[in-house]
Amino acid sequence: VTLTATAGNAGPDEAPAARLAVLVPEGLTVTSFDAGGATCNALPPGPFVVVVCDLGDLAAGDEATLTVTTLAVPTPETTVTTTRTPTTAPATPGTTLTAIAYASSATIDPAPADALVTIPIPV
Repeated sequence: VTLTATAGNAGPDEAPAARLAVLVPEGLTVTSFDAGGATCNALPPGPFVVVVCDLGDLAAGDEATLTVTTLAVPTPETTVTTTRTPTTAPATPGTTLTAIAYASSATIDPAPADALVTIPIPV
């Protein structure tokens, strides 16, 4: 399962210290991630994995895309491996998991409602 999130700066000003994060739900194991040269890390806060990318300064009109590749195992229980403790997570066939993507920067977003999106993932 590939998750793709795009952060865009509608302007008119530059978005300094822009970040893009994807919260990968239980039931998926992160196998790789890429944001086109941005510095990214996978942070395991518990049963979920959060992939966070520092995009640098995002000019008005520019976009950055984060692609997270995951593996879904359609069994009643899936082991999600992180750098800390492996966690057992459900991935029941026929259900839908939900990933969350969030974009932010060091400046106040005049339209914050579009900074958070959900990504449905059918199992």
